[in-house]
Amino acid sequence: MTAILILALALAQHAVISARAGFLTYSEGAVNALPAEHLGVDNTLATGPSGRVEMMLTPDSYVRLVPFSSLRLDAEELDRIEVVLIEGSAIFDIREIDSDFPIRVRRGDGMEISIGKRGVYLFEPDRVSVLDGELEINHDGERLKKGWSLVEREGSIDREPSGDDVENHIAVQWNDVRIEALKPERPLRRFRSYRF
Repeated sequence: MTAILILALALAQHAVISARAGFLTYSEGAVNALPAEHLGVDNTLATGPSGRVEMMLTPDSYVRLVPFSSLRLDAEELDRIEVVLIEGSAIFDIREIDSDFPIRVRRGDGMEISIGKRGVYLFEPDRVSVLDGELEINHDGERLKKGWSLVEREGSIDREPSGDDVENHIAVQWNDVRIEALKPERPLRRFRSYRF
């Protein structure tokens, strides 16, 4: 009995230690990987014309790509997750996060953003928008709050209120669909039986 208990504890410790970002939890259409696969460091995750894919970052946080998008993981340990958005659009749905271990996202233009708070964040080739939460830009203490976007135009980056087009973006709409799909089913309501 003691040997079984020790083995169970060892396996449980191993599961906790080996936890990492990069497991694909859902895909549809043209995607270069399948659900239940682990992306791994330095590999590219890409979608084609009809592709959508969801990758788990932490046990309750995801990044979702829409068609014609790609990213790469540069670090996958839960205390150091680094994502590079190569092209296209991605939405980060962060339900739980330890602010001491933010998720770092780097865009192709070199901008680096830290996600250290719960929220929903849309990354596009020329814009980063906060639908909910708060971002830190380039580790200099500059913050971007809910309802604001960083927009790149002709070599300069401006801060401006997010428009209605952010709420209607394909990535935001698909994120809403996935959130609904991941909700646990409600148990059947029990009714008391009455005798008359």
